[in-house]
Amino acid sequence: MIRLLTLTSQQVSTGIRSLSPEQYETIMIENKLLDGSTHIQTIGDPLKFRNFEILSNNIQVDQINQAESIGSKFRLEVDDKYYIGFISNPDWTRFNYRHPEPTLRYFTASIKFTVSEEGSI
Repeated sequence: MIRLLTLTSQQVSTGIRSLSPEQYETIMIENKLLDGSTHIQTIGDPLKFRNFEILSNNIQVDQINQAESIGSKFRLEVDDKYYIGFISNPDWTRFNYRHPEPTLRYFTASIKFTVSEEGSI
């Protein structure tokens, strides 16, 4: 099972698909030396992240947007592992037609989830 939760264990995803494998991002500076060779400097430790598409209803979208705007962390559960981290700038797209019930209005977004902690469930 794959799901996104707040740190208070409130589920904010109806579905998650296209989950990427763990990826790493580093800050690298490439310099050309006087003798013509290249020197690459890596600054800091690499950041681990995962990309995925999320499907959430109108109420869950509001919860995600509010939490993301104040820098709250989320918990991503994938099978028997969990990841705690941040999401950045979800760009929401309407998934279905407008419905009078907010829990039946669905939106989808591509999310980059930067991992700060991980463990086993």
